[in-house]
Amino acid sequence: MKKNRNDFKSKLIVSLLICFTAVLFMTACKTVPKIEIAPPDAFDVLDDEGAMYISIPASENSELLEKFITGFTPGVSENDAKTVISKINRVYASFGSRDDKKRICISADADIPKAAAALLKKSGYQEKQMNAEDIYAYDKSVNYYSMNSVEIAFPSPKNVLISRDVKPMIQDYVLEENIQNGLMEFSTDYKSSWYESDLYQWIKQDTDTIHFYIVRPQSFLSNLLGSAVSTKTFKLNYAKGQFAKLPNSKYELTLELSFQDQKFIKPAMALLSLALGLTDSELEQVNLNTVKLGGVHINTKQLINMFGL
Repeated sequence: MKKNRNDFKSKLIVSLLICFTAVLFMTACKTVPKIEIAPPDAFDVLDDEGAMYISIPASENSELLEKFITGFTPGVSENDAKTVISKINRVYASFGSRDDKKRICISADADIPKAAAALLKKSGYQEKQMNAEDIYAYDKSVNYYSMNSVEIAFPSPKNVLISRDVKPMIQDYVLEENIQNGLMEFSTDYKSSWYESDLYQWIKQDTDTIHFYIVRPQSFLSNLLGSAVSTKTFKLNYAKGQFAKLPNSKYELTLELSFQDQKFIKPAMALLSLALGLTDSELEQVNLNTVKLGGVHINTKQLINMFGL
């Protein structure tokens, strides 16, 4: 009987231990929250190498974005473009760099439908895959779609990346995602001057108008004036401005030109007055180094040409 009691006691202890372990496991499963990976800000995915940056709110500029998308992404029809635009909140883009004047990088904040990939494949895009390098703390596999030197990626349901070579953008996306979600130690030096810059603050303003900032403005001014602009006359630090949508479907341009030296301002203003003499534009010097141009009205096609698209 003693032996039976000991066996019973041993079995009871083992059973209790098993039950206790099971309860602990179930409790742990219930209390450990699911980790949600938040997507990075769409503009933060763009690097600081661009010659020009633009921010376009989608709902107010659907016609412009429709022409932009159909012109830049081959195989996407007008109807498909309208479907895409209805899911986009804001488009950020950078144009050109010192190494590649034709570089275009687009990063959009959107609500991507699950059918987006199928839509691209139906249009003739080839599906490919890349793994972000593990120097960013973890591997992330991202699909992208390629056709005729244009590549498109949806690294999250909230992000669209478009470029002629989208892989560097995917890499930057993963870096930003790691930092935002605490998966990589954040360095205070990382892009700190970029985040604090006038360029970043201007582009990131929450506004219904199109904002742009140009680090090297000569090409933009040449397109605006219809003739080549000399760097001897327009020796600029930068140009920035906005396009406000008008009721007649045109846009009103406001442009601020920052000159490196005030001695360049008078000849530049004379050239601008001559080139824009027949328009309703307004031109004024607002401080020692800055000239402001306003009241220039242009249509959608002229706006697209102005950015060299």
